[in-house]
Amino acid sequence: MKTSLKAFLFVFSILLIILLPQEVRLGNAYKLVYFHVPVTVVTIFSAMFLPLFHHKLELETVKSLSISSTIFATLHLAISAFFMQIAWGGVILSEPKFTFSLILLLFLFVHTLLCFLDGKIARAYSYLSPAFIAYFYHLTTLAEFQLHPERVAMPLLFYLPYFFTFPLVIAIYVDLARAIKKLYEPQRDFSLKFKEKLL
Repeated sequence: MKTSLKAFLFVFSILLIILLPQEVRLGNAYKLVYFHVPVTVVTIFSAMFLPLFHHKLELETVKSLSISSTIFATLHLAISAFFMQIAWGGVILSEPKFTFSLILLLFLFVHTLLCFLDGKIARAYSYLSPAFIAYFYHLTTLAEFQLHPERVAMPLLFYLPYFFTFPLVIAIYVDLARAIKKLYEPQRDFSLKFKEKLL
């Protein structure tokens, strides 16, 4: 996606979010969801698609995508904590969705680490992701204590920013993975050349 288009999506998203009215209970705090939800969805789906990444892409690309997913998982957790702080007055670690976010971050971090240690083990580990994520997310729906509402009834107008924030967040995820790959590609090429000289 071109930089100009991303800039347009960002500026238009911010303008729409600012112009939308406050929510009765949460005030303007609810507007964080317009970035929080896309980040959450991208993080979860990128984790669930890890086996597909390993099957279709070279390991170096999988590494960069895994790092990008781990960064997004960290961002997702940070936004969740910030939202809890301003909406409910504190970060509650026992909140089921927050616990799930911690588990998701840990899972992705371990996968990223394995990618650098042993690609075959990382690939085998990735096959756990669909069942692992589905299971732990299902557990959050069974918990009696919930701060996150299951469904939020909003007028159709309130969904409009998502049409801009979703493609923007996806583009940022892809661009981040590409930038990460470019960062360590020169180092990898140097290592390969060094090994060739030794041999």
